[in-house]
Amino acid sequence: MPMTGRVPSGCSRSAGFTLLEVLVAMAILAVAVTAVMQLFGQGLRLARASGEHLTATLLASQKLTEVAQAGLEPGESRGVEGTYRWQAAVRPVPELQPVELPEGLRPTGQLVQVAVRVEWGRGKVVELTTLRAVEATP
Repeated sequence: MPMTGRVPSGCSRSAGFTLLEVLVAMAILAVAVTAVMQLFGQGLRLARASGEHLTATLLASQKLTEVAQAGLEPGESRGVEGTYRWQAAVRPVPELQPVELPEGLRPTGQLVQVAVRVEWGRGKVVELTTLRAVEATP
């Protein structure tokens, strides 16, 4: 078929995109990239907060172990480790309910509560508490 320079019916002369189509595509792309960047930033913030919470929990666990190994004497102690402030307390637990023991047996120890509180940032807190039995002093 010879070329006559005429465009067959149903076809347009341009095969490219119009300026309006390009602008709409760029706007959609900008919205999508913005949403992805916000999600990425939020993920980084959550990862940092999770790391801080894990560090505080590990510090509280370490201090709980240290207090338990130090003899469980009633009292309080506190300190600072980097950006974390900690406070440990050992308190006797009053008898909650009398227990009947078989004849000839008597209680040989006392129950104490060991609590460690770690604070950091603005109002962020981790607190670990446990009960331990200690031998009664004669």
